[in-house]
Amino acid sequence: MVEAHFAGADVSAIGSILDPLERWGNPFNPVVWGSGFIRDGGRWKGKDIRPVAVRGQLSRERVSHMADTEPVLGDPGLLVRRLFPSLLSVRKRYRVSLIPHVSEVFDDVVQVARRQVPDLRVIDVRADPRLVLEEIAASEVVLSSSLHGLICADAIDVPNQWTPLSGKLEGAGYKFRDYYSAFGLIPEPMAVFDALHEAESLAEEWAPLQGVDTILDDLVDAFPSQDLISLYRR
Repeated sequence: MVEAHFAGADVSAIGSILDPLERWGNPFNPVVWGSGFIRDGGRWKGKDIRPVAVRGQLSRERVSHMADTEPVLGDPGLLVRRLFPSLLSVRKRYRVSLIPHVSEVFDDVVQVARRQVPDLRVIDVRADPRLVLEEIAASEVVLSSSLHGLICADAIDVPNQWTPLSGKLEGAGYKFRDYYSAFGLIPEPMAVFDALHEAESLAEEWAPLQGVDTILDDLVDAFPSQDLISLYRR
C-alpha cells in the first residue's frame, strides 16, 4: 500500500475523515473502511463512495444509501487487540493515566492535573505508537479526551473514561457518540478533575465492552483486499 491524500486514495480508512472527503470529493469511487464523520449532518451528498465499514451507527445512517450491502460497524483501532495480544497481560505501573488529544497536549488543564495528582501519568499521543500502547496497557485506568486513546484502551481491556479537557475539539462529541453507538451505548463524559478524584472507583466499576471480537471479525471480513488486488492487476 502507498499512503495517499483522501481526495485521491483508493481506500479511506479509520479516522474522522468523511466530512472532508464529502467536501473535497474523490473521483476514484473509494472504499471506506472504518471511517466516520466528526460532526452531525445529513445524508452523504459527495461523490460516489463504497462504504464497507464505518465507525458507528450515526455514520452508517448517513452513507448506507451509497453501499451495495449494509456497512459493518466498528473502529479498526480496536484491531490493536489482535495485532499486539501481549498488551493484554502487561504489568500495571501507573495508577491513573491521562491522554490529552493532540491539540490539548499543552493545555493549562493538563498542567493543573499534573500538580494536583503527582503520580499522574500523562501519555503523549505524539510518541511512538507502540510506546503509547504499552503505557495504556500499563495503566490501571485511563482518562482520555482522545477518542483513539479510549478505543485502544477498550481493545486491550483497560478501564477508561471519556474526559473532555478544553472544549476545543470539533463536533461537540459527535465522534464519541458514533464510536459507542456500534456497541449500542450512549457515552457519558465526565469532568477530568472529578474523574481523577474517582479514578479507583471508575476502575473497579468498569466492565469491558461486549461484542468487540464480533466487531473485529466483521471488520476483517469487510477489509477491501479483493478491491486492492484488482487495482494492482489493472
